[in-house]
Amino acid sequence: MLLKDVFSGLEKRAAINIAFGSIDMDYKAFTDHELTSPFAQSLLHTFKDENAVKRVVEDYYVGQSIAGSAMFWYVDKDEILRTAKFVEFNSRGKVENERPYWLHSEMKEKGKLPQEWQRKRTLFGEHLLTRAENRKRKVCIVNTEQAAIVMAILYPQYVWLANTERNLSCNRFDAIKGREVAMVPLFDNNGKQIEAMAENCRELNSNGFLTEVVRWWPENPITGRVKAVSDWIMGL
Repeated sequence: MLLKDVFSGLEKRAAINIAFGSIDMDYKAFTDHELTSPFAQSLLHTFKDENAVKRVVEDYYVGQSIAGSAMFWYVDKDEILRTAKFVEFNSRGKVENERPYWLHSEMKEKGKLPQEWQRKRTLFGEHLLTRAENRKRKVCIVNTEQAAIVMAILYPQYVWLANTERNLSCNRFDAIKGREVAMVPLFDNNGKQIEAMAENCRELNSNGFLTEVVRWWPENPITGRVKAVSDWIMGL
């Protein structure tokens, strides 16, 4: 991905004004309504359901950069943009760049954000929590943006969010306090991920949250090897 292409597009389509912990930008203008990005095309190839794919792309405001990367916007429950992650996918939905680009980091490098600027940590998809149809639905949290979107196609009766950071911060989970929440590990890793999530749940619950760990991934009956939910569903 060419960063100059990304920021050329940002500057043409959005006036950038900086406030502490947020980025003032018309992020909705980047939504891939036509489903032309490799990421959207991979969802269409897997699910053969244009309406379902269009629904999740628009619900999560999944965008496409000029270079074709998927743009995952981190928008909080008040519809305030905190940052975005740029991830390159091929047409099958496999991640091409091992290290994704973050909007706030690149803006700092370009001198469009002061070095001392710190974003407010949020969950991916957090903005969906306050929609009228979602207020009483169970919340499920996975580890990647792609998995949240894939599971939202399969199980739209839940609100699917993603926490992509390893360190636990109760402040990041403030938006789900008082909601019934399932933490869904993507893979077993010899039980380590289950235990790590269980420990996170214990810490969150001691601070007034209502969380539990739910195993929702398949195991290969021949090898016993567990695959990530989204990879398994998409045949990767």
